[in-house]
Amino acid sequence: MSGKHHLREEVFKEIAKGNEIAFREVYDAFRAPFYSTALKMTHSSDLAEELVQDVFVVIWEKRKLIGDAHNPKGYIFRILHNQISSYFRSVVLEKQRLNKYASSLEIVKEESEVDVISDEEIEKKLYKAIDKLPVKQKTVFRLARIEGISRKEIAEILEISPNTVRNHLAAAQINIREYFANTLWTIIWIIISLK
Repeated sequence: MSGKHHLREEVFKEIAKGNEIAFREVYDAFRAPFYSTALKMTHSSDLAEELVQDVFVVIWEKRKLIGDAHNPKGYIFRILHNQISSYFRSVVLEKQRLNKYASSLEIVKEESEVDVISDEEIEKKLYKAIDKLPVKQKTVFRLARIEGISRKEIAEILEISPNTVRNHLAAAQINIREYFANTLWTIIWIIISLK
């Protein structure tokens, strides 16, 4: 039997009051089952770990609501379910966007346009766009997209929350998309960002 079955019910009321020791107790009890569930759903240990960290950030941010929940354990499992669902929705939306842009590319572009854009030109344009980002966005983007470091590790390196890392990364991607205003460059950017 897992430790979660022996968790004191009052622990959720204590979390609602901001008790970090109680939060740690819940973290220790639920981290493993959350990770196991996320891993089964995503088939990626890095992604599962990232989702679990996000769940605990949400639990802490919504701690006052947990204290009032009729079934606190069910409530925090619902948060896990919502995070996983949100991830899969974002993947589907990104694929739909890519398909839409790819379709519009076929209509708009001449085949020769793609041939004349070299990898070097794409790289130069991307680095120019990155250099124009605000400092935090630039740092997070370089660590995540160029160095391939996970959001969790970036959060530890920069001493910020994984959600803040996600927000900086999302803002950086929006700014870079705006920089690539021309249709062809936008499609190239989307393809680069999905690699």
